[in-house]
Amino acid sequence: MDISHDDLEFFLALWETRSITQAARDLNLTMPTASRRMARLRELFGDPCIVRSHKGLLPTDFTIANVGEIIQLHRQLLELTQRKTFEPSELK
Repeated sequence: MDISHDDLEFFLALWETRSITQAARDLNLTMPTASRRMARLRELFGDPCIVRSHKGLLPTDFTIANVGEIIQLHRQLLELTQRKTFEPSELK
């Protein structure tokens, strides 16, 4: 299974907000879509990623250990997809 840009964005929104509801709101997703994204992340990583506790939602050890790499991957994907096309007329 492949991970998408949308998957990475949702993962990072969860990391930042610690809330599925807030992550969905921030990304303009419906709750059913957010639930499907959460299920997809869990399947992709073979880990719950974020779990409920008496303190609210908490990241799993997997998430804590890998969030830096996921942030880096997301940045690289953005850089790759937002590169300008080569324009010789812009050269000085």
